[in-house]
Amino acid sequence: MAGEAMIRPRACVSCVHNTSKGCAHEAGSEECLGDATPYKLWESARVALPENSGEHGAYYEIAIQRPKSGGAAYKAECQDIIEALKMDFNEGNAFKALWRRAAARLGNVKKGNEDPLYDAQKIKFYGTRILEQEENK
Repeated sequence: MAGEAMIRPRACVSCVHNTSKGCAHEAGSEECLGDATPYKLWESARVALPENSGEHGAYYEIAIQRPKSGGAAYKAECQDIIEALKMDFNEGNAFKALWRRAAARLGNVKKGNEDPLYDAQKIKFYGTRILEQEENK
């Protein structure tokens, strides 16, 4: 599920704790730990991530209705493009800042990042680093 980390329970087939919550019975162990388990990992492993954690944000997606290739409509994601183009750290961060800036103009603003100056400064910072790297080759 997007925005959540999830560990699936192992069902215990050798005892009465074979429930939807699973059991702490370890593979290869002879006895079920059942309710004596000090914690149930699969119940506590579900962690809601903050809205702006970077794992998933609608501001990093855009619907492509009429692709230039003539293919079917699809949803482009910023991270997929960064990885497909094998961008380095500075390129990826500059690209993300450009993406957020453009997405904000369409009303798709990253929460806590309503000031367009912030992304403009990031573009300048990472752009300068890219330029310095090229000049020092």
